[in-house]
Amino acid sequence: MAAVKVGLDFGTHYTKICIEDSSDKRNRRYLFHRFRDQNGDPGFVFPSVVQINKDNTLSYGFVDIDDAAMVVAVAKDKAPERPEMPVYRKYKQFPEPKRPEAPADGNQKKKKNTISAFSDLRQALENKKQLEKEAWRRKIEMELYEEAKAEYERKCIQRDKDIAQDKQEVDAFNERLRNDYERRMRIWEEYEHREQEMIPATFRSFKQMVFSDGFEWRFDLDPMLVSIWYLCFVFFDLDAEYGTQNLIVSMGTSSGQKNWDTNKRRATQIILTVYDLIENVFEHDKELFLAATLDELKSVTRIKEFTETAKEDNQIFVFPEAYANLNPLAMQKRFGTGVNAVVDIGGGTTDISIFVAPLGDEVKIFDYVSIPYGVNAIEKDGLDAHFKAVENRMDYFSMKIKHHAQSIGVKQSEATDIVTKRPVVFTGGGSMIPELRKPYMGFTDVIHMGSALLNSYSIDDALEVSNKIPMLSTALGLALCGSDDRRIPLISYRTLFAIVEEAYRGVSLEESTTYEHGITDD
Repeated sequence: MAAVKVGLDFGTHYTKICIEDSSDKRNRRYLFHRFRDQNGDPGFVFPSVVQINKDNTLSYGFVDIDDAAMVVAVAKDKAPERPEMPVYRKYKQFPEPKRPEAPADGNQKKKKNTISAFSDLRQALENKKQLEKEAWRRKIEMELYEEAKAEYERKCIQRDKDIAQDKQEVDAFNERLRNDYERRMRIWEEYEHREQEMIPATFRSFKQMVFSDGFEWRFDLDPMLVSIWYLCFVFFDLDAEYGTQNLIVSMGTSSGQKNWDTNKRRATQIILTVYDLIENVFEHDKELFLAATLDELKSVTRIKEFTETAKEDNQIFVFPEAYANLNPLAMQKRFGTGVNAVVDIGGGTTDISIFVAPLGDEVKIFDYVSIPYGVNAIEKDGLDAHFKAVENRMDYFSMKIKHHAQSIGVKQSEATDIVTKRPVVFTGGGSMIPELRKPYMGFTDVIHMGSALLNSYSIDDALEVSNKIPMLSTALGLALCGSDDRRIPLISYRTLFAIVEEAYRGVSLEESTTYEHGITDD
């Protein structure tokens, strides 16, 4: 039998598989694997769930709490120290404004002066001038007093406002301190008085625990073992149809540049161990595998060592999911000249790629990253946490591109043009939530990968999968990947700008940012 290529999208929530049929080299066909649920009903996605049953066997793809074994939960973290009583903020003291003194009333009884009282007319004139001067001084004093009185009243009003605002701020601050203290006290008291917590042995997010950091896992059981047994269940069906010895596996992982090598090794080890269990331990007998207890599975599962030879001999290839997601689009020349972005929103992570795809050339990735803000985090922390995490990364990418362009002598306006009105393609199961598709920074041409993509490839059951393309596109992209995962084609800043420089210097910005990508259906 000819080799069969498997695009394996091992997802946090669901697993998807796309098979490439290359028996006719001139007309490669693609079909999405149909999984069967516990009732035997077919579907194109399979829940990434494993459960230990009360009889100590394992079931896959569904949860039955009534039949689930109960296990001791591992504490989320070490027991906290008893929180100290907070130091509450006190109200500020605002001094009272000084009240101005009113001027003398100037009505004291004066000695009556008449012309007849003076023998000298000059003295009478001087007295008249003196009275006029006193009247003028009195008028000035009263004007200054009225101004001082008005200022005093203004200060009194402002003081009342300051007191009220300070009280509001202090009360709010102290309330936060109090609430935080009471929250930490409740946690401390729970740890102080807790007994061993028993929880159902239903495992989710085990894929996330293997390939990413910072996720909660409350079980003693190694998540890599759970991943191996889950994929073993999945591969038994592939083995029955094609034979494991005939499989070429193209697997995706949620990886950034920093953990790429480690994750490639882990993914390879998982598939090698799956093959060992199917071929050598259970000898292609799925029912024997399903009848094995947890203790028996632990005793026979030996995680295989990673070697390049074993990887090549078994034709296992591993690609970042963000990179694989570009293939269905880029191979059909769907992107114009310039910088583009793909945001793949999955269950546990959101994968972001910044890349260029010159027409007629392979995808060239400038940068890619996997951040722990998928649908799980959105449900827990809300939309704003997701938006902020994606925006921070997109801003970081944009600034790096612009700064480098300026460093090699590009005008600031032209450097900004590089990341202005650019496409951002949303894909993954999470992208089916309309609120999550939005522009970020200069990537304002929002595109949702839609069913129009089906017109570019010979896909079996195209009508049935048309409304699931955002969820299935990574599996398709993995099936389209080549057989060389040794070097993901990352490019330098200088190379990135060299690729787009001609477009921006040779045509107007308006012309250079107009696309006919044709990949949206909404």
